[in-house]
Amino acid sequence: MKKQTIVKQNEKTKNEKTKNEKTNQSTIRNYSLFALLALLCLTFWAYTPSLNGELTNWDDPAYVTNNTLIKDLSFESLKAFFTETVVFNYHPLTMLSLSANYQISGLNPYSYHLVNLLFHLFNTILVFYFISLLTSGKKIVAWIVAALFALHPMHVESVAWISERKDVLYAFFMLASMICFVFYIQQQKRKFYIYSFLLAILALLSKPAAVVLPFLLFLLDFWFQRSFSVKAILEKIPFFVLAVIIGVLTVLAQADNALANVTEYTLWQKTAFASYGFLMYFFKLLCPFNLSAFYPYPISSSGESLSLTYQLAPLFILLFGVLVVFSYRYTKNILWAILFYFFNIVLVLQFINVGSAIIAERYTYVAYISLFLILALGHHYLQGISNKKLGKQLYQFGLIFWAFTILGCAYLTHERCKVWQNSGTLWQNVVEQFPNSYGAYASRGEYFLEQKKYDKALADFDKALSIRSNLESVLTNRGNIYRQQKQYDKAIADYNKAIAIKPNEFAHNNRGNAFFSIGKNAEALADYNQAIALAPNYDKGYGNRGAVYFRMGKHDAALADFNKALALNPDYDDAYMNRGVIRSIKGDFANAQKDYSRFLQKNPTHHQSLHWRGIAFLNTGKPQAALKDFDKAIQIFPQQAEYYFNRSKAYKALKQYNKALQNAEQAQKMGYAVDANYFNALKTK
Repeated sequence: MKKQTIVKQNEKTKNEKTKNEKTNQSTIRNYSLFALLALLCLTFWAYTPSLNGELTNWDDPAYVTNNTLIKDLSFESLKAFFTETVVFNYHPLTMLSLSANYQISGLNPYSYHLVNLLFHLFNTILVFYFISLLTSGKKIVAWIVAALFALHPMHVESVAWISERKDVLYAFFMLASMICFVFYIQQQKRKFYIYSFLLAILALLSKPAAVVLPFLLFLLDFWFQRSFSVKAILEKIPFFVLAVIIGVLTVLAQADNALANVTEYTLWQKTAFASYGFLMYFFKLLCPFNLSAFYPYPISSSGESLSLTYQLAPLFILLFGVLVVFSYRYTKNILWAILFYFFNIVLVLQFINVGSAIIAERYTYVAYISLFLILALGHHYLQGISNKKLGKQLYQFGLIFWAFTILGCAYLTHERCKVWQNSGTLWQNVVEQFPNSYGAYASRGEYFLEQKKYDKALADFDKALSIRSNLESVLTNRGNIYRQQKQYDKAIADYNKAIAIKPNEFAHNNRGNAFFSIGKNAEALADYNQAIALAPNYDKGYGNRGAVYFRMGKHDAALADFNKALALNPDYDDAYMNRGVIRSIKGDFANAQKDYSRFLQKNPTHHQSLHWRGIAFLNTGKPQAALKDFDKAIQIFPQQAEYYFNRSKAYKALKQYNKALQNAEQAQKMGYAVDANYFNALKTK
């Protein structure tokens, strides 16, 4: 009887313990969700300034502003996304997402920034969940890693830069793929392997950087202590096949342009660059100050010598490697984290020079996750030290430290987003960090040119050319300023230099514009022909050649070119206006009216087009609509006598003869030759 009572009491105690454990787990889960929600709100606040940012002049024109592919979401554009590269990269899913943005908001940058931020928030959730899986549910560790990922200032570039949609997108799919692979390791269910593989495809179609995913899957095997077996190798083969395909496509796309000349620097210099980059990313992780959108190479050719910092960098890498290997005697975590970081950063360490920057903040977006994990695990380790009292105190101090660190990161990120407000603020920041960066002056000059601040633009272009004289794009842009200032000789001289350095469609087109402005039609036509030969899909080449054909009286050829320009770029406003003029001359007033209307949607105060559309309305029997256009044209520009005469004709068609007569007399007073018979006809009414 007593024994039975004891058993019942033990069962009751066990049930109460199980119930308490479930309650504790539920409480922890609720606290975790609340903490994660708070983190997402803080992250949204930190990135709020990015939502008001503009499209910049750094890759955004190629990806969005001037990218005709994203503007027409059709079967042809979908096919182009999967068969063509953009800015020397193959990322069709990224282009599809940008196209979806364009269908929603056109060129309004807000929705592009918002989608980038939403993906960053989703990625923060995935990082939290991924680290929870790796650490067997250590929520504090997962939260710290997620918070550092969400709020570290080095990640602003990936989120605030519209062109880096590919970063937040590929990270989303790659993190999801790794999470599914962890499920596969833990549960050995084939469906998770399939999910992981499908998500890997999406990651690779978002950004070629995902080619490292198969190596990361091996690291997951290592973390969960799976044996290195034939099965483990075979599982990764499909992932490797995908990675090789995308890798080859990327190399082919970048071979002639994005990849620097392999002989430009010596093997030792490239080793120094790679070592410096590897260490500098570590430094920026701990000290995220003096950030820059662009970090130029310290030297411009192999003939220059590197500073002591670069010379010693490979030695520091060797010492660092020894320490990491030595740490394996005590924990696998450090080696795992460094390998995860290395695999994510190795392709952009500039051992093979890609682009013109020695490091870039966007490359840390995924790579930093494992380093954040080591920092968070270091804090968690304090709970397990032998002196429990001291460990508890240090752990509590650590929580305070992390609170201030994360709030500090949030503030720095909030301020860093302001740098990405527009091209002017972006390149101003680079100039402040690197006063001898010719690229920063060139890009800031382009911004000033777009803003029609010609004096500031000219000063920046002059500065860029004083640092490096063979910049064909800068010479072309400086020529554009001279052309705007009607200094055509200087403009043509700059275009000549640019073409001598590197023949390109922009310099030929703009030199053609200069020749057009001074009435040299044959020379202009030759340049437009050459621009089209260099770039058969160059819409402005066709638009400008159509203008010179019009001037030469070749109306059919002009119409064909305007049609071609608009087929390439349906938003080419000037081509609509010019085609409307051609159609009016040919008597096709109904279609001319449509072209003028399309142009006036974005240029509502262009009085000439209002006048021309009014004439088209008159000729299609719509005098009331014509009158409305003539009224507006006169309101905008009352000095044009012809506008009054055509308004007189509109009033006449509406049988308002007194007003018709008044407008005809006003036109005559301003010097317009009004036929006497027209006056007589009005006076007899």
